[in-house]
Amino acid sequence: MPPDEDGMDQVSDLSDGDGRIKEVFARFGLAVYISQVFEQGLINLLMISSYGIDVVTLEQRDDLEERLRRQTTGALFAQLRKKNVLSRQEAELCQRAMVERNRLVHRFFSSMPTISLAQQENKPCLRRLIARE
Repeated sequence: MPPDEDGMDQVSDLSDGDGRIKEVFARFGLAVYISQVFEQGLINLLMISSYGIDVVTLEQRDDLEERLRRQTTGALFAQLRKKNVLSRQEAELCQRAMVERNRLVHRFFSSMPTISLAQQENKPCLRRLIARE
């Protein structure tokens, strides 16, 4: 399998079946993990920009973090833009990351014509993935 422009092997070069589906799920999982790290970074920036160098109690810090964790990525990003803590380049990068994160989380599998999770030959693999074998 030759690497693609990002140095990754082409999923389409894998034979149909379990191997291909496992690879797609593995890469999807890594991408979603990275998007969660991005979201936590937005939360951290908001927490720092909210308190600055002020001394706060752990309870205040925890309360703010809990409130921020309940918000969508878009809402977190909007707050950062309102606080004007990002440069124009940083805001553009965050905007692109947020769009890609939303595509992955909300539309990735529904837009994949090459892998039909409902196909009969994929059902054993799906049962194993769901059972976390």
